[in-house]
Amino acid sequence: MFASALHRVAVMNNIPLGPRRRPRRGVFRRLGHSLDLFVEAIHNWFHGSVPHRMAYLRGLSTDPGLTHRFDRFMLRPSFLSLSLMCSYWRSSFAVQAFGMSALLPESDAGNIPAPAFSA
Repeated sequence: MFASALHRVAVMNNIPLGPRRRPRRGVFRRLGHSLDLFVEAIHNWFHGSVPHRMAYLRGLSTDPGLTHRFDRFMLRPSFLSLSLMCSYWRSSFAVQAFGMSALLPESDAGNIPAPAFSA
């Protein structure tokens, strides 16, 4: 399903789905082709190209072992994001309820004036 959605996006945005053909004869054409490949690789350094992502998703859908490995891999970033959100929520609640002194050790708490909240 996701691979077909990527395919539709590629077609709508005029993104080539197949590999580029080999350059024609001539030193400058080959040099230009190499430069185009280099620029394309730089643009795709993080996500990869659309055809590579489509192939990855199709391979992932056919092999349950790869799907399980991907799920285990994605569990770590999900847990990290959840932990960061909870710690942010906890610290923002403490600051609202008790002022900045709630985040500092007891010895530093007297140096910062408490914010004045109006009800």
